[in-house]
Amino acid sequence: HHTPRTQLMALLARTTYFDYKVILDADGDYETHYVIAPDNEHAAWSALELSKSRNSRLVNVIREDEW
Repeated sequence: HHTPRTQLMALLARTTYFDYKVILDADGDYETHYVIAPDNEHAAWSALELSKSRNSRLVNVIREDEW
């Protein structure tokens, strides 16, 4: 079985991840959590999943190393 080179190259590709601060509102108590993601969209989806799992409202997602 031969693996096409394009698939092999995809496996070797490196993805850069960033730290994101997630702010949740748990009935008036603001909580700060952190997620890592390759981009803003993935961070937003991760933050939304986190808010649902904690029964909290998602307030904001901020990339930590942005100025």
